[in-house]
Amino acid sequence: MTTIGLSIGKKLRIIDGTKQDYMLGEKARTTGVKSYAQLVAMDNKQTKWLKPTANRLAAIFGAKDVMPDRSQKKESKAAEEKLPLVKDFIEGDKAEASPDEEAADKATSVEKETQEKAAAEKAAAEKEFAEKAAAQKEAAEKAAAEKEAAEKAAAEKEAAEKAAAEKEAAEKAAAEKEAAEKVAAEKEADEKAAAEKQATQEAEGAASEQ
Repeated sequence: MTTIGLSIGKKLRIIDGTKQDYMLGEKARTTGVKSYAQLVAMDNKQTKWLKPTANRLAAIFGAKDVMPDRSQKKESKAAEEKLPLVKDFIEGDKAEASPDEEAADKATSVEKETQEKAAAEKAAAEKEFAEKAAAQKEAAEKAAAEKEAAEKAAAEKEAAEKAAAEKEAAEKAAAEKEAAEKVAAEKEADEKAAAEKQATQEAEGAASEQ
């Protein structure tokens, strides 16, 4: 009967939930698990008037073999009269929490806030570390690319200089060969001219002798 009373109180939104809801029910998933001391205090407040009333009603209606006497009828009537008081008490208990409950709720709220703050700080630190690592990786890749480009440019420059030197050497060798050939040709022409001149002179000398 106490459970039925608490269920009715829940459906009428007189109470937020029972201790079972905060241990394994939906409240445990949405608002978090309460401590054992908080659950005991909450259950005692919610059932302070329900349990005695339920016990009296059970005693009155539970005896099937004996009809209740007038005193039992009076107790039943008194219990019925107290039911609105139980509702008012539960509603008042919902509106006014004890200092212990308030302190426990405050401590739980502070602990939850601290955990959320720590989680947020941890996430921010992890994000900052990841961004820093990504920036370092990008800088390293950029430096490697610049180094590779510089090495490639240096190799191309060296190859160009080598090709230019080889071309210059080839041109110089060709010029020297051409000059040598020209000198040889001139020498040969001079020798041929001298030989022809000598032959002419000899011919003329022979003719004058005759």
